[in-house]
Amino acid sequence: MHLQTDLTITEQDVKDAVSCIDPSKASGPDLVSPMLIREGVDVLAAPLSSFFTTLIATSIFPLPWKNVCPIFKKSDPSKPFHYRPVSILSCLGKKQYGTLYT
Repeated sequence: MHLQTDLTITEQDVKDAVSCIDPSKASGPDLVSPMLIREGVDVLAAPLSSFFTTLIATSIFPLPWKNVCPIFKKSDPSKPFHYRPVSILSCLGKKQYGTLYT
């Protein structure tokens, strides 16, 4: 697999990705409020574009941005296969991913 490390996320990329944030959504595992990101995008766009570019160049997705929780499905709770995994992503993690596709 070839990794493209010369990809640059611009401030406008960040602003475009953040513009579709629903500020009423809950915070993710990092406890960063979507409303905070949306309201502060003018100040946050420059550092986030630099940060996102660095994360992509180094192929890193911060672990605190991703959390998998087991959700009970049915029957006997002592059996592991009666649970399904649910991934909880942070708003910043979603927006980092979103900058690649906006």
